[in-house]
Amino acid sequence: MATATGAAEGGREAAMAEVRLRTGVDPDAPEEPVVVVAVDPLGPPGDRAVVRLGETCHEGDGVWYLARADGWAERRLDGTRLTVDVVCHRSVLARLEVELDDFDERSEVDPEAVRLLRLSTEVDPAEYARAPVATVVVAASGGGTVDEAVRVIVSGLEWPTVYGPPPT
Repeated sequence: MATATGAAEGGREAAMAEVRLRTGVDPDAPEEPVVVVAVDPLGPPGDRAVVRLGETCHEGDGVWYLARADGWAERRLDGTRLTVDVVCHRSVLARLEVELDDFDERSEVDPEAVRLLRLSTEVDPAEYARAPVATVVVAASGGGTVDEAVRVIVSGLEWPTVYGPPPT
């Protein structure tokens, strides 16, 4: 996992977000591949904004759901390259008192929404085709990896946030 330039709070090196296609995330369907994004709550502005966006979520059965009116995940597969954009409306960031100047890239689906993160990874296209349309996002404190985040989700210590696809 790449690291950001500069130190985060407490002097530790800030980690950048990471995306992976992982099985074993959903206890009801452990063999189902799921797109998982791990963000660092003390990391770069995009990571921190995604964590703050979680404050707008609604409680579900062991997960938090982000309303698609607030934000979503835009996913594209080009060959074996999966790209995930985490986006939300500027008005939501303003309401959360997130610095808007940090986000000038727009959503490819809705020009009123801004991109908080763009992440890419290599995947098996056949395995990706089996993944649900939702993207799981989890705060991985201390620059944790997706693997560590999945262990925390499965343990029940943290609830992931579920981002739906773009609104239609």
